[in-house]
Amino acid sequence: MIPSLLKTFNAKDVQYLVNNFQYFLDNKFAFTRLFPSKQRTTLTWAAVEGAIGKNIIANVVARGASIDMNKRPDVSKITGDIPKIAIGRDMDENELYEYQALLALNADNPNGVQFIKDWADDYRYCYQGVMGRLEWMAMQSISLGKFSLTTSNNNGVVTETAIDYQLDSAQKIGANTAYYSSGTNGKPLSEDIPAALAIAESRGFEIHVIRMNRATWARFVQQEEVKNFCATFVQNVTNTQNVPSLASVNAYLATHADLYGDLRIEIVPSKSIIELSDGAQSTAVNFADKVIGFYTEGAIGETMWVRPVDMNVADKSIKSMKELMMFKHFATEDPVVEKTIGLANAFPVWNQAPNCVLLDTSGTSWSLG
Repeated sequence: MIPSLLKTFNAKDVQYLVNNFQYFLDNKFAFTRLFPSKQRTTLTWAAVEGAIGKNIIANVVARGASIDMNKRPDVSKITGDIPKIAIGRDMDENELYEYQALLALNADNPNGVQFIKDWADDYRYCYQGVMGRLEWMAMQSISLGKFSLTTSNNNGVVTETAIDYQLDSAQKIGANTAYYSSGTNGKPLSEDIPAALAIAESRGFEIHVIRMNRATWARFVQQEEVKNFCATFVQNVTNTQNVPSLASVNAYLATHADLYGDLRIEIVPSKSIIELSDGAQSTAVNFADKVIGFYTEGAIGETMWVRPVDMNVADKSIKSMKELMMFKHFATEDPVVEKTIGLANAFPVWNQAPNCVLLDTSGTSWSLG
């Protein structure tokens, strides 16, 4: 192992790249907002299971009387190991020859920064790969209450792992009238949303955000009820209702705060690309199709992470860190290959799982596992 076959490639410039490149700064992954990072010192994670956050009103008691102490809610923990998430890409001898021209163009630059920028596609690739896997894990969790790693969605040694947040069956409901597969007679505004709000109220928490992916949203706004409720007076009189925009549906919800409270809809990213060992690529859904999720405001979990032990190993590779993610770059001379690896010991833990409602729009009861 050597640091690099290219003399201008050094740890200082790589750290500059990682700290300042715009694709790191323009973070568009939803999980980083919903699951802010939290560093740990051990490779374990834990989430509370059970009803939490209920507001119990006080008793009226006589002066001088003893006060009956309320019980704490029964809670347990769902725990597991923080996994290692990694992706890498090689640049072989032929590709290196092509980059020699770029190296020559930067011969007068002592730091080779411009060349490093031109090289950065491998760093972007690794960054998006690791963050994309964390996004998939987080979005699968909050839309299904669980996720599973299988040979069809994970090209790694770990291919038979399942995480289940043990949501209560009352938190998983069906639509009043199913509409995902076909039909426009669904009742998402008059029946489904109020039903979810009622469940939340009965369990002692408040819903402020509705999330769904783009495919489910496309079916949601095709429902005649949604078109009619969100149309203007003139559109309804003249029967010229259009498919409403996200802004117009949210405006309708805000106008009827007496029914819906402080509620808004968000459309979340829905697709990732999985590459398997044979090189074949397939599309994986992040936030599950058919599901509408109802959540509390703000962060709903934490991305627990541990500094990779690789950063403490003295070797000849070039290493850098960007928050929870480590980059490792090195080369071999026989065969001639430059390698870039991105990795993280990280797991998005859904701490607020007990405070949600999931709705299956494809049936009148939950059928998604």
